Amino acid sequence: MFQRIRNLREDNDLTQEQLARLLNVSQATYSRYKQGELDIPIQSLIKLAQYYSTSIDYLVNLTNTKTPYDNLSVSILYLQSNFYILTISFSSSSMNISK
Repeated sequence: MFQRIRNLREDNDLTQEQLARLLNVSQATYSRYKQGELDIPIQSLIKLAQYYSTSIDYLVNLTNTKTPYDNLSVSILYLQSNFYILTISFSSSSMNISK
């Protein structure tokens, strides 16, 4: 995962210190992320994805598509304790999961 984040940082001519400031962490903490000593918090992954205009899936190597998801909308409707409807919409397509 970190190789992809490093490539994005270098492609955008940023230093580790600049990226650490973007994430509101010290350069030492950023370095610990890089070494795998600390997990990158989801809030930081969100910031990185927004900054680079990509998806978290791309950052963590779940996809090779850099393009972020457009107009992602997630709705969960709880009807009873064991019944829910999850709707995830991506632009013009939609997926429904019911239990």
